[in-house]
Amino acid sequence: INEEGNVQQGVALETTPWALIPGMSISLNDYQRNWLKYVLANAQLSVGTARAAGDSAPTDLAVGLRLTLWDEGDPMRSRDFTEPLAAELRACLPDTPDVEEEAAARCVDEKMRQAYAGYGEHTKNQWNARRAALGLATGVRFVNSELSEGDYGGFQTWFVGSNPITNYGQLLLQLTFSDRPGFGDQPGFKLLTYGGRFLVGSASFNGFVEVVSETLSSDDKSLDDASGRWSAGVEFRLASQLWLSTGFGSRFATIEAAEKTFVILDLRWGLNSTARLDGLRTP
Repeated sequence: INEEGNVQQGVALETTPWALIPGMSISLNDYQRNWLKYVLANAQLSVGTARAAGDSAPTDLAVGLRLTLWDEGDPMRSRDFTEPLAAELRACLPDTPDVEEEAAARCVDEKMRQAYAGYGEHTKNQWNARRAALGLATGVRFVNSELSEGDYGGFQTWFVGSNPITNYGQLLLQLTFSDRPGFGDQPGFKLLTYGGRFLVGSASFNGFVEVVSETLSSDDKSLDDASGRWSAGVEFRLASQLWLSTGFGSRFATIEAAEKTFVILDLRWGLNSTARLDGLRTP
């Protein structure tokens, strides 16, 4: 269901592109030592369509690509993790082929569980590992859902990077550029958003200060704008993919109702699906 309440239908697909290349393989050694193959192994390609109900409704097609450029928190890049695990897995092999296969499978599952649990304990003080990712997305709108009537639907790219500051801090930087054409009575625009966030704490609780600025250029010149906003506060992870945050500043004052906010003692609280640095505006 779109923002106007219209029922939409469509399909969506996400895949790792290298798995679709015939004869392409990436070994563990490649993953750990060859940066290009590491990026390719972690690339995520998404394709989706959406079409409103009705015979004359347009169909929107979007394609997105996410590239993990660096992630020092990835256990499979650590030989300190993979080499002991390989030795443990070899010990699970049965002495005779086709004998005790179920026991071997249970052994592998248990060794993998123990290895990841141990790695998780080891990396609790590395929650702020150095990471960098790049995303690109574009789209096409097919008027009346006809393939011959395709119009450029926009483009967006974003980069996010983080760097540890001792074991208890982290600096995050994000840059986003959006180019949206005008459709109907909606003006086209170009939006550049950039900002940073400084965190102090741990993987589940931290205090933060963030500053975000944006420059908007629109077909409707009355919307052209350049502004900056800031906020500070704390956030706490209630469960996996569920965060509770509170703070103050001009950015918190603009949180939309869709972010599930409430006010206690003049502080605005928000429930979010993840702890992240978002854009400020959705024109």
